[in-house]
Amino acid sequence: MLRPEWEEIVLVKYDFKTWDALLAAVGYGGMKEGQGVNRLKDEYLKENKFRLREEVGTTADFYKGTNQDYIVHCEVRENKAVLIGLDLSVPDKEQAEAVCGAWRRKSQEIYSHVMHTLLS
Repeated sequence: MLRPEWEEIVLVKYDFKTWDALLAAVGYGGMKEGQGVNRLKDEYLKENKFRLREEVGTTADFYKGTNQDYIVHCEVRENKAVLIGLDLSVPDKEQAEAVCGAWRRKSQEIYSHVMHTLLS
C-alpha cells in the first residue's frame, strides 16, 4: 500500500529511524494516527493531482422547469470532454432526486448500454 518514498518522507518529517518505530509510537500514543496518515495523503495528492483531474467525473443535478416539472441534468466527463449528457423531465422533486442518485450509481452501466445499443 505504501510507496517507499512516502515512508521516507514521513520518517524524516517526524524524525523516526524506522517505519516500525513510527508504528510503535502511534500504538503507544507518542504520535497521533492522523499525523502520519495526513502526511501520506498530502504526498499522494501532490504526486497524483494531475492524474486525478484527468479521470472520469460524474455529475447529476436538477432544477425546477417552467411547466411544474423538474429537469434532471446528468453528465459523465473524461478530462474536459463530455462522454454523455442527458436532460430528463420528471414530474416531481422526489423523482428528480431518485434519478440523480441512480445516475451517480449507474452512469457507467448506462453509458455502456447506450454505446452498445447505438453501435450494434
